Amino acid sequence: KSSVEADGPEHEVVILCHVDDPLIMTQSEEDEDWTHSMIEGEFDTKGRRHLKKDSVIDFLSMRLSLDQEGEVCVDNQDKIEAFLEQEGLGQCNPTALPITEAIVKAIAEGREELYEAEEKQRFQAHVGQFRWLADTTHPTLSVAASVLGSFTSKPGKGCLEATRHVFRWLQGAKKQCLKRLDGYLAGLYVASDSDLAGLYQ
Repeated sequence: KSSVEADGPEHEVVILCHVDDPLIMTQSEEDEDWTHSMIEGEFDTKGRRHLKKDSVIDFLSMRLSLDQEGEVCVDNQDKIEAFLEQEGLGQCNPTALPITEAIVKAIAEGREELYEAEEKQRFQAHVGQFRWLADTTHPTLSVAASVLGSFTSKPGKGCLEATRHVFRWLQGAKKQCLKRLDGYLAGLYVASDSDLAGLYQ
């Protein structure tokens, strides 16, 4: 968040920028117009897009929207649905947990039957998708992504069955989002019990 004076009144602007993709928040239309004008004066841009209740913005492959109360929501529903369709699971039944102790045990027992290159690559691609979701809009997927990630160098029997289970969990979690609540200053808080929700006993 910055307060900027440029030969005129002070402008209060918040800018989140990843490489050349800026996300701008201001308190007034005047500050918004000034910020865009300053950027457009220095760089070639793709124009201005405004986040409104009847529209969404794609930012870093995530979807930004406003709910009925005007709160900012960040989700990956479109991306998850694309992942599911790619795996032929667009209409699958959801499961309650992304990973279980039984799944981890099955993977460990299958390490003697390693995958060929094609299956290995497919498993690694799945884990990459899960890590993206865990790092962006689905922190509750972090444990599953981490556990499965420990098998990416030498995946074997049971690994693709495990990712199929995670995809089924995503079917039920695809509409989950991160939401910015006006006036809530505590930030993101994630908690788990000592055995990671039953994964380890």
